[in-house]
Amino acid sequence: MEKKIPTELDWVNAFSACSLDSVFQKLKLQVAQDVKARNAQFDPNSTAVGVYKYKFEMTEHGDRFAVALSGVNLPLVPHRTITFALEEKRIAVTNSTGRREFDAYLTLNDEGECRVKIDDAECELWQLRRRALQKLFFETI
Repeated sequence: MEKKIPTELDWVNAFSACSLDSVFQKLKLQVAQDVKARNAQFDPNSTAVGVYKYKFEMTEHGDRFAVALSGVNLPLVPHRTITFALEEKRIAVTNSTGRREFDAYLTLNDEGECRVKIDDAECELWQLRRRALQKLFFETI
């Protein structure tokens, strides 16, 4: 399906309405849903041998929030955390060692839609969330 490019757009007001704070709040709500969905895939009552008892937890601290792996009987994996921070002109995503995974900036695309941009690629919020959380959710355990 081809997107229709508007012939006229008040891009100044559209870009002004593309607020980093509102996108960050929306991202936080969606990440909380991702954590809930991933945790729902585990059976906390399982007694099978070799089953690890772990979960993902989300914490908030001012203009940042984090998703962390926690639990007992974890395999030999260090405690893992992904942090999302609202900075002056971007959303910064870092790992548990403090290494920057990527930065997401806001942009107004050619269809007049508010989107995030990572490494010059326009992304939907689900793509940002997948990029940030996929390894933590599916490769750490």
